[in-house]
Amino acid sequence: MIPKWGKIGFELVAFAFVICRVKYGKPEKREAALQKTKKWFYKQPNITLAWSGQGMGWDGVCVSFHRSYFDYADFIRNHGSALSDYIDKNQSLIVDVNLSAVLKPLNFKYFAEEK
Repeated sequence: MIPKWGKIGFELVAFAFVICRVKYGKPEKREAALQKTKKWFYKQPNITLAWSGQGMGWDGVCVSFHRSYFDYADFIRNHGSALSDYIDKNQSLIVDVNLSAVLKPLNFKYFAEEK
């Protein structure tokens, strides 16, 4: 099931990309950072996905939904405050979920068409 985000009160989806500060640190420091980061992510009900990875100079991505730009800005401030010890850099791509020019909507039915 994929909700109609606008109909349930969300205006924006944000794709936040991060560069981690502790990726080359000692294993115990990396593990502590990972656990604190996971704990923070799980407390944010608007985050639907957070993954570590690599590519285009980034170490991870977080996908979050927001009711307004103010809500998004508040989320980014909180994200920066809570995780500033572990993040060197972050940037976001913000998308209006009510935008009428959707090129292809999110839907899992496309997997059924894959051969």
